[in-house]
Amino acid sequence: EHEHDEHGDHDHEQPADWTGLDKRAVVTDGSVAPLEPVPGKITVFDFWATWCQPCRVVDRELAEVARRHPDDIAVRTIDIVEADSPASTKYLGDRTIPHLKVYGRDGKLLWERSAPPLELVADVERAITSSSAPAASSAPAASSAPTTQSPAPRPSKPKAVAKAKRIVIEVTDAGYSPKNVVVPRGVPVVLSITRKAEKTCATDIHFVLPDGTRVDEQLPLGKTVEIPLTIDRAGTIRYACGMDMIRGTLEVK
Repeated sequence: EHEHDEHGDHDHEQPADWTGLDKRAVVTDGSVAPLEPVPGKITVFDFWATWCQPCRVVDRELAEVARRHPDDIAVRTIDIVEADSPASTKYLGDRTIPHLKVYGRDGKLLWERSAPPLELVADVERAITSSSAPAASSAPAASSAPTTQSPAPRPSKPKAVAKAKRIVIEVTDAGYSPKNVVVPRGVPVVLSITRKAEKTCATDIHFVLPDGTRVDEQLPLGKTVEIPLTIDRAGTIRYACGMDMIRGTLEVK
């Protein structure tokens, strides 16, 4: 009866809870309005539409990021309504949603792109954690720059502890296998993940540890990717592909 859980059955999910967080709608009708970054915060302009299922994932995950960093992020939404609306034409062109445009604390453009939901949100959180106080500059605001900058580089992975327990996960046509994995609490382990399926949404894996550390890894076909972990807090950690369509859990006991 739960055979579809790992393939994005989102009907049971509740809307994201933005209570007490800095989120406002800039455009609700597909029109055009000025995009004004919030001084001192990472400002995320989130382009979406009600018919865009991945956009709901972005909204939910951004709320989680905002809850972890409530003083550091401001989210401003632009509902394009239709693919040929004035908002879509001006802001997106031939790009697709979900689409984010992210500004630094100094009001300058950090990056802008369309991508799978969890990839976008991972880059937002990296922008928050890697940013420092704005430096004085006479350069013009990047909002008028013709090119788009790249997201902040990902932090280096921790090195595996010698004799750490190896937990093998394969990506097959059915998804991650095994989907639900037991991880011993406080014990060094290595997730050893090999993608064997060519045509699958699970070409990557994303999750957040209890201490807020993000894990975002690409899974090249036929190559084993190792993720060293030591998780000190018991509980359930949800992981998923970048589109949040294929999922699994790490049960820390």
